[in-house]
Amino acid sequence: MAVYRVDQYARTFYGPNPELPSFDEQAFTAHSVAYDGIYLSWDLPAGQYGGFRLVASLDGYPRTLDDGRLVIDADAAPSSYIDAQTLPGRFHYYAIFLKINNVWVRAGTASTLHVKNHQMVDWLWRRMPIHHRLLQGSNLTVDADSNQTLARFIHMIGYGLDRVRSSMDAALTASELRTTHITTAGHLAASLGAFVPEGVTPTQARVMTIDSAYLSSERGHPDTMKAAARAASGWDLELRQTLNLLPSSDMSEQINPLFPPWDASIRYAVGAVVAVDLHLYRCLVAAYGIDQAPPGNGSNNTWWTVHTAVDDRTAAYDSGLSTQHGWSGASFTAGVIDAKAVPKIAVGVPHPVTGDRDANCLTIHNTHTAAADIAAWSLPPNPTADPMIPVQYGIPLPRITVWDKTRTYRVEDLTEFRGQVYRAVRRSVGLRPDTSPEWAKNSSDRRLRLTVSAYIHQPHGTAQAAAPCFPYVTWFDEFGRTIGTRAAVASADTRVLDTFTGYPGADALAPLQGRTTEFGGKTWTSPVAGFIRDSYADGAVRPAVPGQRCLSIIDYGVKDAVVAATLATTPSGANKQGLILRYIDAANYIRASRSTLDRVQAGVVTTLATYAYPVQNGDRLSVRAAGDNFTIQINSATVATATSAFQNTATRFGIVLEA
Repeated sequence: MAVYRVDQYARTFYGPNPELPSFDEQAFTAHSVAYDGIYLSWDLPAGQYGGFRLVASLDGYPRTLDDGRLVIDADAAPSSYIDAQTLPGRFHYYAIFLKINNVWVRAGTASTLHVKNHQMVDWLWRRMPIHHRLLQGSNLTVDADSNQTLARFIHMIGYGLDRVRSSMDAALTASELRTTHITTAGHLAASLGAFVPEGVTPTQARVMTIDSAYLSSERGHPDTMKAAARAASGWDLELRQTLNLLPSSDMSEQINPLFPPWDASIRYAVGAVVAVDLHLYRCLVAAYGIDQAPPGNGSNNTWWTVHTAVDDRTAAYDSGLSTQHGWSGASFTAGVIDAKAVPKIAVGVPHPVTGDRDANCLTIHNTHTAAADIAAWSLPPNPTADPMIPVQYGIPLPRITVWDKTRTYRVEDLTEFRGQVYRAVRRSVGLRPDTSPEWAKNSSDRRLRLTVSAYIHQPHGTAQAAAPCFPYVTWFDEFGRTIGTRAAVASADTRVLDTFTGYPGADALAPLQGRTTEFGGKTWTSPVAGFIRDSYADGAVRPAVPGQRCLSIIDYGVKDAVVAATLATTPSGANKQGLILRYIDAANYIRASRSTLDRVQAGVVTTLATYAYPVQNGDRLSVRAAGDNFTIQINSATVATATSAFQNTATRFGIVLEA
């Protein structure tokens, strides 16, 4: 048996306690016995305990002694029991409690469905021929006793059918929250998004789930939203439905038009399009039957040809918004209006992953006589710059706010606490993100990572050359005003990143000297050797000898850079741990430690700035070096600034541990 307890360091945990009696919960079982009751058995507890109680319930596993009907109250445990106070066709739940140090502790649970007598034995017996029911030995007489051997056989089959009918009745009423198994009720609560706190009784859990089912049926309905808004504001209001959602699968995949599979029983007319073995075919000559079927292997025949076409009026075209699958055209060239950029759907093109020629794709066409840079974007045309267009049809992004101890946070909510962004993994109120398991670190700053990707399909023929294509994002504020556009145009990337997750060869503790960064292709050098790669929290570097001075650098190539590292553990003793900037040699550089920015000149340390608060384990320390100016941040929150012209042309940066 395992229990919650508090150890001598005041940390709560769940695990085995050798001082407590042992009880094998897996050996605690419940079985329906005939139609008379439920047979319960268990292995006797091993060890010292002061009492034994068995509690039964029809609502769920009893959590306390008062959460059900007391069945057994004894000083010592029996080995089994038959509970005769049962209801046929209902789930029954049992819990065993042991008295340990004058405290009753739940040791194990069991449940079973009690078989209901549906009279299947009598039903089968009445369908046996009379001479079989009365046959005794080889004699057949009116006064003969009944065939007891046959009766026992029929009873066995009939009881089995009663068990099947009881199980089927339970399955058919599984959605009835008042009687379904408590585990099923928990699954239903989770599917509804119901908040059922830990520790509530089974009856309370069922009632809360029932209430949530009703609320879920009303959630999202315009009338419900109106009523809630009116109650909160005291004003009447009018709601307008919008498409302010993430792109649908149809908008992302251009599912329509979706063509039917070929059917040998249909007479196809010229122009009909069908799908066969991951290819699209168009009918050339009226076809019928298997002899006039499309080949299905990408080739053509007399009746069918592989179909590839471009259509600007598919089933997904919205004439009111002038959008194709929600996409409209835009022009970035002066003199070419947006209306000249026409989105169309190409059907029968190769699938980007499998190569099957049954995919659809979005194409953008320049219908102007002049060349132009054009685009397809996920908003309707907006010639009058109406601010409601991006608000109504745009994709909302989560807003990160400073943590508020009075606010109720739900799963996936984001908040900022001491410069660190946290994501809620469970519902919470008033629980600090940095110390509560209800929160997980999301990022070291307020920036949101947004991925925009697309498969680019170039023309098949030679009539048009392949044109460069880039995804881009246009940002709007909450008032529909344009913030800016970011395009994924190819440009030089000067970033350098090393997470130390992987390692070359078979040495997981390889020295940092000579290692190539995972991103950026820079090589580590170690003017003061000692740093090695290790597997702490996926990847890290540490001194091979604790407390020994270590210094490793990379040549970034330019003097201005943002250098950052996550400091996972506190250095031993009075050692300094941090970043190296503007390195010249092992006695001349700028050092950003956990609490100060220092100038090390000829080995003499001079403090340039002291942080508003020091780095804690797990924080990300970053320093921006721009000319003679330095900005120090902890988890993207600025904690100090400094100015120094010392070695302002040096291009090497790195990490250090030293006294």
